[in-house]
Amino acid sequence: MGVVGAMILLMPAAATFRAAFGAALNAPDPVSRSLAVACAGSLAAIALHSTVDFNLAIPANAMTVAWIAGIATALPYKRSNGTVGVMSYI
Repeated sequence: MGVVGAMILLMPAAATFRAAFGAALNAPDPVSRSLAVACAGSLAAIALHSTVDFNLAIPANAMTVAWIAGIATALPYKRSNGTVGVMSYI
């Protein structure tokens, strides 16, 4: 599908990485920050490993990445006005 197909894949992936790394930097409490760092690290590790191997073809690996991505996008973060929210893309 070319560029359109790549954008369909890369836009949600970029939004998930933004949510994980944003929460790791701006989480309101230490527990959320630790979970965000763990999610960001695991997503970065799977992305790096996916550059040389087709490990997401294994259903258990794909399900684990989907689970971690779901946790990462639901993490709270501090907004610039001081309130706490959840990443929203709509």
